[in-house]
Amino acid sequence: ASFTLNGFYMDYVSQLILNGKINDVGEYIRESVNESYRTGVEIEVNYNFTAHAKLKTNLSLSKNKIKKYDEYVDNYDDGTQILNTYNNTPIAFSPDISGSAILEIIPIKNFSIDLAGKYTGIQYLDNTGNENRKLDAYFISDLRLSYAIHPGKMKEISFHLSLFNIFNT
Repeated sequence: ASFTLNGFYMDYVSQLILNGKINDVGEYIRESVNESYRTGVEIEVNYNFTAHAKLKTNLSLSKNKIKKYDEYVDNYDDGTQILNTYNNTPIAFSPDISGSAILEIIPIKNFSIDLAGKYTGIQYLDNTGNENRKLDAYFISDLRLSYAIHPGKMKEISFHLSLFNIFNT
């Protein structure tokens, strides 16, 4: 078994972040914000039940905030811009909670079955923290089958079959 605990605090000056907008070819637009931070803990636990069954987990708990964010909204009626200021607002696409767990079963030599669960907490689509522009938390499960062969002078050839989001979440 292994256990890892990491704490972090990152205080940014001019952090380049996503702003929730896309350009005319569909790429995400980024902008620089003057003061922002990311702080939290990351926990990882790995446990071997037997030589044929293993569990790998991780969890991240964090706060990802912009200390002061100015949003400019175009007013197409009169050609001006409206300034909205937000204090201690969430950074777009930065959930406060995320984690995963992988159960690996090795029923026979060179063959493994992995069942993975991934949780992503609430995320906002922009940097305003507006409840109307958020993605709800979600949990997805994936299944992966792997088989490896070790021919002659080659180290390994692996075959994988992956099924993503098997419960159609």
